[in-house]
Amino acid sequence: MAFEACRTSSAGRTSRASRTRAAAFREVGVLMLLGDEDTSLEGCVGMLREVGIRVDVLDGRDLGRRFPDLHLCGARLDMKDPESHACRDLCRASFEPEGGYADPVGRPRT
Repeated sequence: MAFEACRTSSAGRTSRASRTRAAAFREVGVLMLLGDEDTSLEGCVGMLREVGIRVDVLDGRDLGRRFPDLHLCGARLDMKDPESHACRDLCRASFEPEGGYADPVGRPRT
């Protein structure tokens, strides 16, 4: 997310080829999980899209389809009475398919 914001300029986006030569950027996607009390999703998604970052908003069903190995519970655990816990599906998430991380060790030498 931050990498995308930093490399986006008024002249447009850099090409994927020049981006990978400049630094070892590992494009693995970024998944942000949000509970049902979190109201910041719409604002964050709007800001990311304004600067040209592709971001998808996912509900519980979308999460299950795209990430079937994740079993997420959106209910808080009461540590004083953990047996009373009733799991419920996580409400929403955002996914940046082109997001990732910088790998300084894997950076090509010039």
